[in-house]
Amino acid sequence: MTPRSESIKGVLAQEEIHGAVLGNRFRYGAIAIMAIAVLWNTASLAGRGAFINLSAIAGFIAITVIHSVILRKGNHFWIKAFNYLTIVADYALVTGVIVFWTINASPDNLAFTLKNPTNLYYLLPLLMPTFQFRIKYVVFSFSLFMVLHIAMLGLALHLGVPTTEDWSRYVMGDAIILADVIPTRPVLYGLVALTSGLAIRRSLEMLGRLANVEAQKTVLSRYFSPEVAHRITENPEELQSGEKRFVTVLFSDIRGFTTLSENMPPEQLAKLLTAYREQITEIIFRHGGMIDKFIGDAVMAVFGAPESRGKEADASSAVKCAREMLRALPDFNKQNLGSNHRIDIGIGIHSGDVFAGTIGSSNRLEYTVLGDAVNTASRLEGLCKKLDRKLIVSKELVDLAGPTEFESIARVQVRGRNQPVQVFSLVGFPFAANS
Repeated sequence: MTPRSESIKGVLAQEEIHGAVLGNRFRYGAIAIMAIAVLWNTASLAGRGAFINLSAIAGFIAITVIHSVILRKGNHFWIKAFNYLTIVADYALVTGVIVFWTINASPDNLAFTLKNPTNLYYLLPLLMPTFQFRIKYVVFSFSLFMVLHIAMLGLALHLGVPTTEDWSRYVMGDAIILADVIPTRPVLYGLVALTSGLAIRRSLEMLGRLANVEAQKTVLSRYFSPEVAHRITENPEELQSGEKRFVTVLFSDIRGFTTLSENMPPEQLAKLLTAYREQITEIIFRHGGMIDKFIGDAVMAVFGAPESRGKEADASSAVKCAREMLRALPDFNKQNLGSNHRIDIGIGIHSGDVFAGTIGSSNRLEYTVLGDAVNTASRLEGLCKKLDRKLIVSKELVDLAGPTEFESIARVQVRGRNQPVQVFSLVGFPFAANS
């Protein structure tokens, strides 16, 4: 079973208990309504008739109170067991009242058992399981009803209840119409049970869909801004298959992180890295980028996947993002490290074609970009320390973002490339590593 289905199973287990609590509260409301009807009806009765009606409502109250106590105790075994016992007890109460009035009012003709309006109370134990989102309780309840209905019908026919085709005699007299008695109530109550079961199934399917959507949003929120994640959730086919895309890739890495980690308690280091990631994530999302992955203290961001605003716009967004990342760093150091320490970062940006799509196993998928453009951006970031710069970009990026902002700083051999690569940095901005 997958973690997601396990979590849904856990939610259903909790909802079964919550449903039992809600159903128990519903019973108290039903008690108030039934008490009015019973007392009104009992006012015209005397002797055993009044006693049996009051006993029935008292029994219903007793079952409800006992159920309340068991729910309050919170023992899952007894809660589940009493769910079944409650259904059985409710049917027993209704059946007991029907049997009593049959013996009391019409002992020689069991047609009264089949036509007694008290049979309508069988709907209560049939509907109550709906609160608990468990179809098995509905099936169990309807099965009990069918057993009782067949038993009453069989006993009535065995004891010689007359049959007729005359509806007047059927309604007003002592005979029954088999074509009505045999199918009508099972069909009617079966439709009630079916409706209840379908309502539960629809709720479970809805829960599954909501769980999938929320799980997707949780995963997507690692990569995309809330707005993009919402659009992709509504159109998941955007990430279903891979495709070739032209993107701008930004790599950023913290300088001297290993030395910093050696001189800092693990808890403080984790807190620092979390705060840094939160700030970087916010900046990247603000400029329309996607976070492909965090690798320790490094981050890889992509502009142009899964949505692009145009090659030039994506490239310019990546440069603006890098500017803000660097400008925000002094304040971050001041707030998180004080005056005695600081962290520096190096950033490499490159534009080119990549494969963009969902890869991985069925239970661990991730959206990513792959290709030479990714490797080149990573290599450019690695040159920052060697060239004593905080930001290095490729000529491909400069051609898209506009040459007026950049100055050529070197022609270097990049690992993985046969020919030397011309690299650039921004003009008029303090990007030297020691600035």
